[in-house]
Amino acid sequence: MTMKKNFTFKKCLTILLVKYATLLKCLAILIVGLSFYFCTRNLGLSTNSKDWGDFGSYLSGIVGLANLYLFYQLTIKIQEYNEINDRPLLSFFKNSDDKDYTLENIGKGTAINVKVGASVDDSEEIKEKHYYSFSPNTAKKIDWTKNCQSLYAQYQDVFGNTHEIFMRDDTLFEITSRTTEKNIKHRDEIKLYQKHFDK
Repeated sequence: MTMKKNFTFKKCLTILLVKYATLLKCLAILIVGLSFYFCTRNLGLSTNSKDWGDFGSYLSGIVGLANLYLFYQLTIKIQEYNEINDRPLLSFFKNSDDKDYTLENIGKGTAINVKVGASVDDSEEIKEKHYYSFSPNTAKKIDWTKNCQSLYAQYQDVFGNTHEIFMRDDTLFEITSRTTEKNIKHRDEIKLYQKHFDK
């Protein structure tokens, strides 16, 4: 029972440290700065206004450093948020009237340098087409995909990140390292597309 409590306490402490890491780092900058100041001066309270003016100037420099660090961390978090939320997300839809597919951008960002591939049978031959861009809510019927076994698209967002999607048996996958490992039966086929497009 004690072991379980320790594990829970350690886990909670770790979560708190990760969650409040930026705040703790800013606080550490303040503590180190103030410690340095008090170690180089006598520790008594001064009645001299010049000493308090010097202390205020020193403290404003330390707080300025902490603010600069905080601003830097916030800028990084905002950029990460924008890259995640303002990214394109392409999707294949099977057309009900035909046996071909439509490619649509259901994300919030523009997809650029779009490469689409289709495997008609289980051979290694891949049909491919390139499109310049797909703005949000743009769809294009890709009629050259009739009776294909699988579909693959590789595209970039405006931040230069590469994204991939793969469809087989009317199941769509967004390809990440975890997806590729999880779907072992499709891994070889996905790698074949990746190799084809990386030429």
